[in-house]
Amino acid sequence: MSPNTNEEAVAPLSLDDGDWIPIFRKIRKHWTWSAKPFSKGQAWVDLLIRANYHESTMLFRGTPLNVGIRQVACTVSGLGEDWGWHHEKVSKFLDALDREGTTAREFVTFDPPTGLWAARKSASGIMLISIVKMPIGSEKPRADTPGTREGPARKPRHPKNIRREEVKNDAPAKPGTASNPPSLESTGWGVPKDLERLHHFARDRQLCTKYDGLLIDWKEAYPHVDIQAELPSANAWLSSHPEKPKKRLAGFLNNWMNTAENRHREHLNASRTSLERSRTGEPPTF
Repeated sequence: MSPNTNEEAVAPLSLDDGDWIPIFRKIRKHWTWSAKPFSKGQAWVDLLIRANYHESTMLFRGTPLNVGIRQVACTVSGLGEDWGWHHEKVSKFLDALDREGTTAREFVTFDPPTGLWAARKSASGIMLISIVKMPIGSEKPRADTPGTREGPARKPRHPKNIRREEVKNDAPAKPGTASNPPSLESTGWGVPKDLERLHHFARDRQLCTKYDGLLIDWKEAYPHVDIQAELPSANAWLSSHPEKPKKRLAGFLNNWMNTAENRHREHLNASRTSLERSRTGEPPTF
């Protein structure tokens, strides 16, 4: 049967044919890849993904088997199970690839007396499929191939773009960072002295403008908390948890002070309980 028939037609593929894209091998773990039966194009890509990108030794049916670069060690029945195909369809598909020169197959069998793998004349059992036309794995694509990092040089950048990058790289640190504390000129509003070195809080206009009143309220509501001493700890927590941004920093600080007050009261109550038990002679509880 001719390879150009509807059942066996497979278009030759090569990097010389034009553009190409890299494909991650993990695509075989995606849910879309598990839908069966495979198309012929998906089966071909699956072979490329399976192919070795460096020489290795595989444990095949309990016996080590050397597999070279761009080779796939498999069986017809194994491919049929993975692709959702009948074994006859797998054989015809691989025959078509062999006839057009895209792949080359070699059937091997294990010889117990010698302890080596030997070539097998019959087209059955374990086979090594070598990818012939599609350079993959450790081989580098041609330098003039579109889509490669080693391809043609890109169009020179416009001088304006280069200048923008230079200005960006030479620009001073943004205000509101630990290396460049914000000021009235940089923020547009006055930053309280307690918040000058705390960039997360200094950049919040609402917090800065209401800070004096909030400080009075916090000191009255949380008498056992050193407010100024807790601010750097809260700022450090925000820096170490960028995945948890806070939109209302005034509310965040109020909760922070409340937690600190509760922690102090719990410690104070525990100390009083321990002191009372020591006076009455009761053993401490743990």
